[in-house]
Amino acid sequence: MDRPEDSFDIGSLSGQSVPRETVSEQARSVLTRIEYLTWPDRAKELDRFFWTDANERLDHQEITAVINRQALSAIEARAVGDYARQVKAVLTAAVAQLDEPPVVRSVWQAFTWLLVQREREHAPALSWLRDADPSLLRSHLSSLPGFAFLILAVTQDDTLESFLARDAFWDAMLGATRELNTGQDSRP
Repeated sequence: MDRPEDSFDIGSLSGQSVPRETVSEQARSVLTRIEYLTWPDRAKELDRFFWTDANERLDHQEITAVINRQALSAIEARAVGDYARQVKAVLTAAVAQLDEPPVVRSVWQAFTWLLVQREREHAPALSWLRDADPSLLRSHLSSLPGFAFLILAVTQDDTLESFLARDAFWDAMLGATRELNTGQDSRP
């Protein structure tokens, strides 16, 4: 971490509503779970973290409003914003500790780095995703409802990313429903 753009301050990410210690502790926990995994396995682990945290911090009405792009009250918007800021701060702190070269090599890595709050990772991810086939992105994102939800939570405008995320979220939920009804995993 010799270059100035690699310097990292957790406090700058956590915002006023999230204590710095909480972000540091959660980032260490996330890092421990993903450090030695492949990118597909990292994405699965992060997806569980994103979705579990959303379900613990947000109520059903807030989650539904985010997915359906409905208006939120000021209190609901603050809750969703706090969730998104904390999760992104934790992810950014964990990725900073990985200290990997800023080169995107997979769709899983691109989705992860899209949500990182450091330009070092975010810019290559955004470039990689913009050059990728949207159907490929949707097919991969449809197995990651936590990622899809977080992308929706942080994307205020109707962008390609938000449309893909919403459709992928519903694909993931319908796939999960099919699994529950049949008792089988529908993924290859």
